[in-house]
Amino acid sequence: MKTFSNPITISILVFGLLLYLAKLFQLNLPNWVHFYAADLLCMPIVLIVILALLRYFYSNQHFIIPISAIVSLTIYYALFFEWLLPKISQRYTADWLDVLMYAIGASAFYLLQKKKLI
Repeated sequence: MKTFSNPITISILVFGLLLYLAKLFQLNLPNWVHFYAADLLCMPIVLIVILALLRYFYSNQHFIIPISAIVSLTIYYALFFEWLLPKISQRYTADWLDVLMYAIGASAFYLLQKKKLI
């Protein structure tokens, strides 16, 4: 899967892994990193995995995810994680800045995909 060998993809995935490990080992991170970096990386990581799977199943390394699918998935994540889950679980809190981070991450993915950098 060429999508996973792309330097930008590798950078996004490695940064996500490092962020996960930092939280796992309870490293002291700046508040903005602790609260928003994962949300910023969420949509690019999810969309990269989806893109890689679609390219594999369609045997087309030039396949792109339509903007309608990117927007729909971003809205779904925002509603699920920032509206529904906080209503049914005390573990989750609604933070509309997270929605902004999802939107910025999805927009970055769209632009990278459009410029054929992913």
